[in-house]
Order: sequence, then C-alpha cells, then structure tokens
Amino acid sequence: MNLVVIDIILLSSSKKIRFSSCIKFNTNFTKDILYIERDTYERKLIIKTKNNSFKVSLTKEQMLASLDKRFKQVHRACIVNTNEVLSYYWGQGYFILKNGTEVPLCSRNYKDH
Repeated sequence: MNLVVIDIILLSSSKKIRFSSCIKFNTNFTKDILYIERDTYERKLIIKTKNNSFKVSLTKEQMLASLDKRFKQVHRACIVNTNEVLSYYWGQGYFILKNGTEVPLCSRNYKDH
C-alpha cells in the first residue's frame, strides 16, 4: 500500500484533520457512507455519511481502490454504497437512498460497471 497524506475536513465544523496513513478505510466507517461525490471547484471528494460530510484530498480512483465491493461508481463524479440505495433511475439521471434522499448523479454509462 502507498503511504499518503490525507486531509479530512468535517464540513459541519470546518475542522481540518491531517494525517499520514495507508489508504484503507475502517469497516465501521464505510458502513455509514451513503455516497461520495466529487467537488469540481475544490477538486476534493465529499464523503456523505449518515451523520456528517467530509472532504478528502484523494482521487476518485484512490477512493475506489480503498473501498470494498459494496461501492459502485454510478457517475463520473459519484460513488455510491449499494447497500444504501433504494432505486436507480438511470434514464432520468438520479438515484434514491433508503433514507429518501434523491441524488442527481447517476449515468447510464456506468449502469453495468
């Protein structure tokens, strides 16, 4: 595994945590992830969990490599925890989470990935 420096920003408090770590997320953390989207302005990923949002300085490819099979890329800017999805609407470009949230990041190009 590669050693990288990861910045995690807890969006609700704007606190920034910096640490060096191998890119491998704890299972207890990944079970709370709903989806991950790319912030094109800041060029960071935003991890949306059940309780918070976090910004991380990783590429989408690094993030996908560090997650397990529950996670699927559904858009060029979105990775979703498939265990948290209620329905995909590929043609309309969105998916609905089990908590009722509609996320407008879903593309037919990733349907079979």
